Amino acid sequence: GAFQPSSSFAPAAQPSGSAPSGDQAARAAALKKREKELDAKEKELKKLEAELQAAGGLKKKNWPICVPIIYHNIAEEIPDRSKRVVREMYFCWWGLVFCLWYQFFCGSVMLGESADQATASWFLTIVYIILGIPLSFFTWYRSIYKAAANDSTASYIFFFIMFLVHIGFCVWATIAFPFSAEKWSFCGWMTAIAAFDEGDFPGIVYIIGACFWTVLAVYSLWCLKDSYLFFRGKGGVEQAKQDAAVEAFRAGMQAGSATRR
Repeated sequence: GAFQPSSSFAPAAQPSGSAPSGDQAARAAALKKREKELDAKEKELKKLEAELQAAGGLKKKNWPICVPIIYHNIAEEIPDRSKRVVREMYFCWWGLVFCLWYQFFCGSVMLGESADQATASWFLTIVYIILGIPLSFFTWYRSIYKAAANDSTASYIFFFIMFLVHIGFCVWATIAFPFSAEKWSFCGWMTAIAAFDEGDFPGIVYIIGACFWTVLAVYSLWCLKDSYLFFRGKGGVEQAKQDAAVEAFRAGMQAGSATRR
């Protein structure tokens, strides 16, 4: 007869533990379902974002170019009558950025000359860059940008306060009293005169820096005057007085009602 394989040669039955259990199959199905739901929500959000961008309700961040964190577009967001003033302030902000970086260069020159207090001054120039650039942008420049875009009197007032602080900083940097650790951190006129004691090259570098700060201080004063005349010309001063009168009236009414109680 035909050869019959022995039962010992038959394939062994697969252990029951190797097959996925019912719980594992249920979890896998749940994960797949959840993944599909998340994909559907992501598609829905992208569609909604595209619709908002098309309608102008959601604007893609575009500034700064390297790492966009805000939307900035003077030509699109600022009314024609306000564009000139906002552009002047934008140039003023870039002037501050340039002066702060040039100041860092001056501190580096003094560090190379091994001048007294050069290391501390060099670190201070870095601090001025780290703090000065973002603070100036998000305080006075962003304030006048929003004020012009939204015609906000409160934003104009906040801008004037912060821009006066900026002008004070520029004047201080232009004069540059050589105090202790700040001896070489500002490249103003007094520091520039003292820099010639360290050599002709440091002195010339600091003299150029003093000229830059002088130009920026004068330009900032001119921008302040121009922005104030614009603010007054559009009725901003009268509006601010009216707002102050309304707030004083409200405060008086609240104080009166509290007294009667």
